[in-house]
Amino acid sequence: MGALDLPEESRVIGGLTYTVKPLAARKSLQVMTRVLKMAGPGFGDVASLAQAASAAGELLSGLAASLDEGVLLFVADAFAEVSAVELTPGKGLALKAGDVSQWDEHFRGKPVEMFAWLKFAAEVSFGPLLAAAKAKTPTPPAPAASPAPPASPPAAG
Repeated sequence: MGALDLPEESRVIGGLTYTVKPLAARKSLQVMTRVLKMAGPGFGDVASLAQAASAAGELLSGLAASLDEGVLLFVADAFAEVSAVELTPGKGLALKAGDVSQWDEHFRGKPVEMFAWLKFAAEVSFGPLLAAAKAKTPTPPAPAASPAPPASPPAAG
């Protein structure tokens, strides 16, 4: 499967249709690594790939940890390389072409749409990893039922 055969997904955000392909493997690893490092102490004790994948997805989706401007710009540029927006029917604009970051100007004054696009792009690239990680995460065993209390002796009457 070549780069042109990658499955793409589309979503309407702010009235415009965005189309996103998954990141290439190397870029995906770079994005996940930088996001996990940005999280720092909050995720310093990640013990398994499932937890790491879950942590990366939560951070990319919510951007709720210690934000680092360089990491966020790197992530936006990475996702822009695999994203396009349809400004007029049938005509898409790449959000990054070569060294030109169209996303910067495209999202001027539209931070809500920008973060919705970042979340969507993260879902496209990391959604399958998160689903696999969740499927392999064992569910905690149900607590053992407590034994029934002993029956009280019949009352003498």
